[in-house]
Amino acid sequence: MKPITILLAEDHADVREGLKVLLESEADIQIVGEAQNGRQAVAFASKYCPDIVIMDISMKDLKRIYAEQIRELNKESGSKESEDFPIPVVKDGGRRL
Repeated sequence: MKPITILLAEDHADVREGLKVLLESEADIQIVGEAQNGRQAVAFASKYCPDIVIMDISMKDLKRIYAEQIRELNKESGSKESEDFPIPVVKDGGRRL
């Protein structure tokens, strides 16, 4: 079975590393990239075509355009888009995860 591929986009290295350790403890998850900013997130999403992008929407240099570019890359790759894109976990304090 193919693992679920994930791109992490977070400007705080400690948070990014914590997410990576937590997610990689699951046998069916593979972290394919770690972006420190919005530009890197778009580049890595294009390069690795992850199944999921976990993005900190409050990164200092993140502009809505970067999230939209990743969304378009997702469409181009033929991935099915969720009606909840992006999932509003911030409003829930992250509890929806």
